[in-house]
Amino acid sequence: MASGSSSQRFIHAFIAGFIATHQGMLGFLYAVGFTARTTFPMQPIQPFHLPVIWSLAFWGGGGGWGPPCFLKVFTAPLNKTAP
Repeated sequence: MASGSSSQRFIHAFIAGFIATHQGMLGFLYAVGFTARTTFPMQPIQPFHLPVIWSLAFWGGGGGWGPPCFLKVFTAPLNKTAP
């Protein structure tokens, strides 16, 4: 596999995780009274005073890197050919 396609896979994984910040589940939990936090929170958070939604999206993007890293590490021995 070329390094360009590998890096593109990690970029796509970060973007997918960034977009999927679980706001639908948070909305459901709020609707049934399980949490007081609403969806798309805009309160500033330390240390950069960005809205909470941006922090959640960033960490969701970081979490998007997990599956490709896991798959790359554990499938690498399967992709080797015998001499």
